[in-house]
Amino acid sequence: MEGSGLNFYKKSRSWYEVARRDLDTAKLLYEEDKYPEAVYYFQQSVEKATKSFGLLGEIIEGEDELIDIGHHPIDLYKKDLENKKEKVKKLENGLEEEPELKYSELMERFDLDSYSKDIKEGLESVESVGEWEDRFKNISEDDIDAFLDHVNRLEKDFEDKKGAKITKEDKERLEKQKEEILEFIEILIQSEKTSEHRRDQLKEVKSELKNKKYSDILDDPVFSRSIKLVLDTIFINKCLIILGSIMNRFQSIYTRYPKDGKKPSERYDEQYLLIKEFEKFQDLIEKALNKLEVILRRRKEQIEIIDRDNRGI
Repeated sequence: MEGSGLNFYKKSRSWYEVARRDLDTAKLLYEEDKYPEAVYYFQQSVEKATKSFGLLGEIIEGEDELIDIGHHPIDLYKKDLENKKEKVKKLENGLEEEPELKYSELMERFDLDSYSKDIKEGLESVESVGEWEDRFKNISEDDIDAFLDHVNRLEKDFEDKKGAKITKEDKERLEKQKEEILEFIEILIQSEKTSEHRRDQLKEVKSELKNKKYSDILDDPVFSRSIKLVLDTIFINKCLIILGSIMNRFQSIYTRYPKDGKKPSERYDEQYLLIKEFEKFQDLIEKALNKLEVILRRRKEQIEIIDRDNRGI
């Protein structure tokens, strides 16, 4: 197995394993009432899980980004939105060069302006990491419970979606979308700007898609598993943003050094808000790491399949 995909996978797997070990350490320390040390290792687990997640999605690329995003998890979301914005810009430029594509049924039904607006609003909401983290400066026990309840409800909604049955209307809609995609591909094939090599590739894709009953994909276990992975990815992202921002609020540096004449053990006692909610936080990061492990396993399987195909095995 070679290539950038494998490289990102290996780095992601390494950070995941360290995040898991840090969480195990945090649990042991918490059980022994060593609260400052437990908080420190818990914060480390969240930070390293964030890095693993960012690397797996190839959102994080350089070492500098690893450091910055670990300390400010909201930046991971911001970088992902910036990547989407760049892709939309390229699509818009391509549609301007090929007006027929722009007015195809597929693109007329896809509200690109609305999608771009959503991305813009998302970027505006996270433009300042400081503003996001300000929400957590005066956080209360009720606030934390509300955040946790929101994530738990999100997980339940996703679990319901995973088990939802595909209706006849869903399949008919997909067949309609297949025809729109075929039209879109044909426009690209006929375009003077499409190279011969690319034209041959598009013809092959069109032929394969045309001969496949698109709605049957919905009944394929692989498709079902892919949907589950997408929903799990959204859940992990939400968990890491919330947990990372809350941990920044509680300033884990105080778990290691005296501050204002107080030793860490005097600051982090059983009445400290983070300690009172610690088991709930543990449960949340545990869920995120479990889902991340499944996605890592699936990613490795994909890389191995691609490797075998490339070697003609």
